[in-house]
Amino acid sequence: MSTDKIVRFNNRSVTSAQAGRFIERLTNNNARPVFLATFVLLCSVTGAFAQDNAADPQLKIDIPTKLDKSNVVIDFGHAVFNGDTPFALGDINLLANDLGAWNAKGAIVVIFHGDAAYFVLNDQTYNANRHTANGNPYKKLLTDLMAQGVQLELCGATAKANHWGNANLLPRDQGQRQCDGQTYST
Repeated sequence: MSTDKIVRFNNRSVTSAQAGRFIERLTNNNARPVFLATFVLLCSVTGAFAQDNAADPQLKIDIPTKLDKSNVVIDFGHAVFNGDTPFALGDINLLANDLGAWNAKGAIVVIFHGDAAYFVLNDQTYNANRHTANGNPYKKLLTDLMAQGVQLELCGATAKANHWGNANLLPRDQGQRQCDGQTYST
Protein backbone atom coordinates (compact mmCIF):
# COMPACT_ATOMS: atom_id res chain seq x y z
CA MET A 1 0.00 0.00 0.00
CA SER A 2 1.13 3.53 -0.74
CA THR A 3 2.40 5.77 2.05
CA ASP A 4 -0.23 8.35 1.00
CA LYS A 5 -2.88 9.29 3.50
CA ILE A 6 -6.19 7.48 3.15
CA VAL A 7 -9.01 9.90 2.28
CA ARG A 8 -12.74 9.54 1.70
CA PHE A 9 -13.53 10.22 -1.93
CA ASN A 10 -16.86 9.52 -3.57
CA ASN A 11 -17.86 7.37 -0.54
CA ARG A 12 -14.79 5.12 -0.96
CA SER A 13 -11.51 4.97 0.87
CA VAL A 14 -8.73 5.86 -1.53
CA THR A 15 -5.24 7.24 -1.23
CA SER A 16 -4.80 10.93 -1.87
CA ALA A 17 -2.72 10.03 -4.97
CA GLN A 18 -5.65 8.01 -6.40
CA ALA A 19 -8.03 10.89 -5.76
CA GLY A 20 -5.60 13.29 -7.41
CA ARG A 21 -5.31 11.09 -10.53
CA PHE A 22 -9.12 10.94 -10.77
CA ILE A 23 -9.36 14.73 -10.60
CA GLU A 24 -6.59 15.03 -13.23
CA ARG A 25 -8.52 12.75 -15.60
CA LEU A 26 -11.64 14.86 -15.14
CA THR A 27 -9.81 18.07 -15.86
CA ASN A 28 -7.49 17.01 -18.69
CA ASN A 29 -7.75 18.91 -21.99
CA ASN A 30 -10.12 16.36 -23.61
CA ALA A 31 -12.54 16.19 -20.69
CA ARG A 32 -12.29 19.85 -19.60
CA PRO A 33 -15.27 21.15 -21.66
CA VAL A 34 -17.54 18.36 -20.34
CA PHE A 35 -16.27 18.84 -16.79
CA LEU A 36 -16.76 22.63 -16.93
CA ALA A 37 -20.21 22.31 -18.50
CA THR A 38 -21.25 19.82 -15.81
CA PHE A 39 -19.82 22.06 -13.09
CA VAL A 40 -21.65 25.15 -14.41
CA LEU A 41 -24.91 23.20 -14.75
CA LEU A 42 -24.66 21.87 -11.20
CA CYS A 43 -23.89 25.34 -9.84
CA SER A 44 -26.84 26.92 -11.65
CA VAL A 45 -29.26 24.18 -10.59
CA THR A 46 -28.03 24.38 -7.00
CA GLY A 47 -28.29 28.18 -7.07
CA ALA A 48 -31.82 28.09 -8.51
CA PHE A 49 -32.86 25.48 -5.94
CA ALA A 50 -31.43 27.56 -3.10
CA GLN A 51 -33.24 30.69 -4.38
CA ASP A 52 -36.56 28.83 -4.67
CA ASN A 53 -36.22 27.46 -1.15
CA ALA A 54 -35.21 30.85 0.25
CA ALA A 55 -38.29 32.50 -1.30
CA ASP A 56 -40.74 29.95 0.09
CA PRO A 57 -39.43 28.34 3.28
CA GLN A 58 -41.76 25.72 4.72
CA LEU A 59 -42.17 25.37 8.45
CA LYS A 60 -44.79 23.20 10.05
CA ILE A 61 -45.48 24.13 13.67
CA ASP A 62 -46.79 21.02 15.41
CA ILE A 63 -47.87 22.70 18.64
CA PRO A 64 -48.75 26.40 18.21
CA THR A 65 -48.17 28.36 21.39
CA LYS A 66 -50.16 31.29 22.74
CA LEU A 67 -49.58 32.16 26.37
CA ASP A 68 -52.06 33.93 28.64
CA LYS A 69 -49.54 34.44 31.46
CA SER A 70 -45.77 34.50 31.33
CA ASN A 71 -43.11 35.62 33.76
CA VAL A 72 -39.69 35.31 32.16
CA VAL A 73 -36.29 35.99 33.71
CA ILE A 74 -33.36 36.02 31.29
CA ASP A 75 -29.80 35.60 32.54
CA PHE A 76 -27.78 37.65 30.05
CA GLY A 77 -24.17 37.10 31.08
CA HIS A 78 -22.37 36.41 27.84
CA ALA A 79 -22.27 38.62 24.76
CA VAL A 80 -22.83 36.58 21.59
CA PHE A 81 -23.19 38.60 18.40
CA ASN A 82 -24.99 38.23 15.08
CA GLY A 83 -22.87 40.72 13.16
CA ASP A 84 -22.80 43.82 15.38
CA THR A 85 -26.05 43.02 17.20
CA PRO A 86 -26.16 41.03 20.43
CA PHE A 87 -27.99 37.84 19.44
CA ALA A 88 -30.04 37.59 22.63
CA LEU A 89 -31.52 41.07 22.18
CA GLY A 90 -33.18 39.91 18.96
CA ASP A 91 -34.70 36.92 20.75
CA ILE A 92 -35.85 39.08 23.65
CA ASN A 93 -37.48 41.46 21.17
CA LEU A 94 -39.32 38.53 19.51
CA LEU A 95 -40.50 37.32 22.90
CA ALA A 96 -41.71 40.80 23.90
CA ASN A 97 -43.52 41.19 20.56
CA ASP A 98 -45.25 37.81 20.90
CA LEU A 99 -46.33 38.37 24.50
CA GLY A 100 -47.63 41.82 23.55
CA ALA A 101 -49.56 40.48 20.55
CA TRP A 102 -51.12 37.77 22.74
CA ASN A 103 -52.02 40.27 25.48
CA ALA A 104 -50.24 37.96 27.90
CA LYS A 105 -50.03 39.08 31.51
CA GLY A 106 -46.64 38.92 33.12
CA ALA A 107 -43.17 40.35 32.88
CA ILE A 108 -39.88 39.90 31.10
CA VAL A 109 -36.86 40.70 33.27
CA VAL A 110 -33.37 40.66 31.77
CA ILE A 111 -30.44 40.54 34.20
CA PHE A 112 -27.17 41.74 32.69
CA HIS A 113 -23.85 40.66 34.16
CA GLY A 114 -20.39 39.51 33.13
CA ASP A 115 -19.25 40.59 29.67
CA ALA A 116 -22.79 41.66 28.72
CA ALA A 117 -23.08 44.17 31.60
CA TYR A 118 -21.76 47.11 29.59
CA PHE A 119 -24.87 46.97 27.34
CA VAL A 120 -26.88 48.82 30.02
CA LEU A 121 -24.34 51.61 30.62
CA ASN A 122 -25.13 55.21 29.74
CA ASP A 123 -23.10 56.87 26.98
CA GLN A 124 -20.52 58.52 29.25
CA THR A 125 -19.80 55.35 31.28
CA TYR A 126 -19.90 53.18 28.16
CA ASN A 127 -17.31 55.42 26.46
CA ALA A 128 -15.00 55.30 29.48
CA ASN A 129 -15.26 51.52 29.88
CA ARG A 130 -15.18 50.55 26.19
CA HIS A 131 -12.57 53.16 25.19
CA THR A 132 -14.70 54.83 22.54
CA ALA A 133 -16.30 58.22 21.96
CA ASN A 134 -19.42 57.03 20.13
CA GLY A 135 -21.69 56.24 23.08
CA ASN A 136 -23.62 53.07 23.78
CA PRO A 137 -24.57 51.53 20.42
CA TYR A 138 -27.17 49.29 22.12
CA LYS A 139 -29.08 52.17 23.75
CA LYS A 140 -31.82 52.29 21.07
CA LEU A 141 -32.38 48.51 21.14
CA LEU A 142 -32.63 48.55 24.92
CA THR A 143 -34.88 51.62 25.16
CA ASP A 144 -37.18 49.99 22.58
CA LEU A 145 -37.32 46.87 24.76
CA MET A 146 -38.09 48.99 27.83
CA ALA A 147 -40.88 50.71 25.89
CA GLN A 148 -42.37 47.23 25.33
CA GLY A 149 -42.33 46.65 29.10
CA VAL A 150 -39.12 44.64 29.34
CA GLN A 151 -37.40 45.29 32.66
CA LEU A 152 -33.61 45.62 32.40
CA GLU A 153 -31.52 44.99 35.50
CA LEU A 154 -27.80 45.02 36.19
CA CYS A 155 -26.39 42.36 38.50
CA GLY A 156 -25.45 43.94 41.83
CA ALA A 157 -22.18 42.02 42.11
CA THR A 158 -21.17 43.13 38.61
CA ALA A 159 -22.08 46.75 39.42
CA LYS A 160 -20.08 46.62 42.66
CA ALA A 161 -17.03 45.02 41.01
CA ASN A 162 -17.01 47.72 38.33
CA HIS A 163 -17.83 50.61 40.73
CA TRP A 164 -21.04 51.44 38.82
CA GLY A 165 -24.09 53.03 40.39
CA ASN A 166 -27.52 54.00 39.06
CA ALA A 167 -26.06 57.19 37.59
CA ASN A 168 -23.88 55.04 35.27
CA LEU A 169 -26.82 53.18 33.72
CA LEU A 170 -29.19 53.91 30.88
CA PRO A 171 -32.14 55.94 32.14
CA ARG A 172 -35.27 53.91 32.74
CA ASP A 173 -38.23 54.58 30.45
CA GLN A 174 -39.21 57.92 32.01
CA GLY A 175 -39.62 56.30 35.42
CA GLN A 176 -42.59 54.14 34.38
CA ARG A 177 -42.87 50.40 33.90
CA GLN A 178 -45.86 48.46 32.54
CA CYS A 179 -46.47 45.10 34.23
CA ASP A 180 -49.67 43.05 34.34
CA GLY A 181 -51.65 45.95 32.90
CA GLN A 182 -50.61 48.24 35.78
CA THR A 183 -48.14 51.10 35.62
CA TYR A 184 -45.57 51.22 38.41
CA SER A 185 -42.98 53.86 39.25
CA THR A 186 -39.39 52.69 39.28
